[in-house]
Amino acid sequence: MSEDAHLSGRRPGHPRGKATRQLCAGVYFDREFRDSVIWRVLLDPAHRVAPSYGFDLVPVVGHAKRALMLEICERLGFLSVFVGAWVALPALAITVGCFLLLWLALRRLVRTLPTVGRLRALEAIDDFMHRARYRSHKRELKELRREAKLVAMACLGLLVVPFLAAALQHQPVENVLRTAAMLIAALALFAFTGAASRRLSANRMWVSESLGTGRLSRRMKRIREQQESAYAIYRRPVTKTEDEDDIALRLTRDFDEPQDIFVGAGELVHKWLPPLIVPLLPEPDAPEGEESVRDFEPDALIDALQVAIEEVGGGGEPGSLPGLSLGDRIYAEEMVLSNDRGRLRRPLDPEERRKIINAPYGHFHHFLEISTSPTGEVVVTVFVRVTIKARTLCLDFAACALTRLPRDYEKLDHYGERGWASVVRAGLAAIWRLPDEILAMRRLVGLPRLLLGWLLARVDWTVLPHRGSAVGTAHRVREECATPWGDAEHDRAEILGLMKIIEQRLLWAAEKFLEGHGVDTSDFKKRAQTIISANVLNMGGRMDIRDSAIGPNASRANQQQEPDDQENGE
Repeated sequence: MSEDAHLSGRRPGHPRGKATRQLCAGVYFDREFRDSVIWRVLLDPAHRVAPSYGFDLVPVVGHAKRALMLEICERLGFLSVFVGAWVALPALAITVGCFLLLWLALRRLVRTLPTVGRLRALEAIDDFMHRARYRSHKRELKELRREAKLVAMACLGLLVVPFLAAALQHQPVENVLRTAAMLIAALALFAFTGAASRRLSANRMWVSESLGTGRLSRRMKRIREQQESAYAIYRRPVTKTEDEDDIALRLTRDFDEPQDIFVGAGELVHKWLPPLIVPLLPEPDAPEGEESVRDFEPDALIDALQVAIEEVGGGGEPGSLPGLSLGDRIYAEEMVLSNDRGRLRRPLDPEERRKIINAPYGHFHHFLEISTSPTGEVVVTVFVRVTIKARTLCLDFAACALTRLPRDYEKLDHYGERGWASVVRAGLAAIWRLPDEILAMRRLVGLPRLLLGWLLARVDWTVLPHRGSAVGTAHRVREECATPWGDAEHDRAEILGLMKIIEQRLLWAAEKFLEGHGVDTSDFKKRAQTIISANVLNMGGRMDIRDSAIGPNASRANQQQEPDDQENGE
C-alpha cells in the first residue's frame, strides 16, 4: 500500500486522470478559478484542505502557480516598458497611454457600429412600409448614436494629446511617435509571449503522462497529506444572527457556504432521515434471551459491508462498479480538535479506528466511504455510519455527487485545440485585448501580499495549537466549480442509479450479517423494502415531490379548462 493510502486508510480505485487534467486546464483558461486556487488553497495554511474525490489537488495547485508566474512576468514586462518610457521621456509614456486608450475606444466603436447599422436598417424598413416604430428601438438607437459621438470626440482628443506633449517638452513629434510605436510593439510582444506561453503549457500538460510540475515544496506536501488524510474537519454552521459582534467571525465566514459535513464530496442528493433503526431482538424461535445478539460491535458490521462492496467492484470486470474506492472517513467539528492537534499528524491506526466506530456519542463520527466514478469526471460517493444505541442498531446513509466540470475546462480535448495554431490564436487574442491586459497591470499591487503569503504558507498552522483556531475546510475546489445539481439532468439518472445499486448492496449485506448473528430481521426487511422501492428522494431533509395536488408545488389536473375560464371572466 502506498504512503497516501496509508495516510487515509483508503483502497484506491478512482480514475483521477480526467478530472485532474480538466482542473489543470481550468487554471489556464479561468483566471477567477486560478486565483481561487492560489489564495484559498495554496496561501491558506490556516484551514484544512478538503478531501479529494476523483481528482488530485496537487497538480492543480502546481499548474495554478505556473500560470500565475507566467502572468506576473508578463505584467512586469508591461511595467518595465512604462517605467522606462517615463524615465526616458514623459511624452513617450503619455503617447503610449493615449494610443492604448484610442485602441480601447476604437474597439468599443467597432462593437457599436453593427448594432447601429441594424437599427438604422429597421428604421428605414419601417419608413418604407409606413408602420410605427418600436419605442425601444428608437431609444436604443438614440443612445448608441450619442455614445458613438462621444467615442469619436474622445478619439480626436487622444490624437491631439501626443502632439501637445511633444511640443511641451520641445521634442520632434516624428521621433516621439516612432519611439512610441516601438514601445507599443514591445507591449504587444509581451502580451503575445505571455498568452502563448500559458497556452503552450496547457497543451503540453494535456498530452503528458505526468501532471506534476517538478519538485514538491513543503506546502505542496502538506496539501497532499491533507487531501488524503482520513480526518475531514468541517465548519460549524453559523447563522446570520449569531455572534454579530464578532468581527473576526464575520470576516472569515461566508453565510452562504454549504453547511453539510461531507466537505468536498459534492451535492447532497440523498439521505435517510431518520436513520434506519433496527432493534437487536432475537429471532422468535431462538431459545436465548436478548443479550445473545449483542455479541458483535459496529466495526464488525463495517468490515462486512466493506467486503460486500468489494465483491461488487470485481477488479475492473465489465459488470462491476467503475472506479470503485473504499475507505474510512472520520468527521469532526473544527473546534473539537483545538486541544488535540496531534491526531492530525499521525495516520489512523486500526485500534483508534475501532474505538471511534464503537463510540456512538463521541465527538468523532466514522463513515464508511464508498466512491465510484463512471466517467472519471462524475463521482458518486456514499457514506454509511453504523452505531449501536440502547440495544438498537442505527444505520445512517447519505449520498453525494460531483457533477461535470465547465465546458471550457475540456476544450483541449476538442479538434484543433492543441496544435501550434492554438498557441498563435491565443497570442493574437491577447494582442486584441492589449488595453485590457495593460489595465490588469494594477494587480501587481498585491504582489507583496503574495510573497508574504508564500512565506507564511511554509508552516502548517492546522497542526499547531493556538487560541481561536478554526481549521475547518473553507474552500472546496472541485465542488465549487462543478455543474449545479439542477442543471445536471443528463447525469442525474446515472448518479441515482449507482447510488441505488450501492444502497441495495449495503442493505443486503447488513441483512445477512444480522441473520448470521441471530437477530430478528423481519422489521429490517420491511424497512429495507420501503427504502428500495421509494420513488421520492429525501434531499437532506426536504421532500422533492412533483405533480402533486397539494403543497407549494401543487398543479391543477384540469389545465385545459383555464382558457375557457378566463374567457368567461371566471
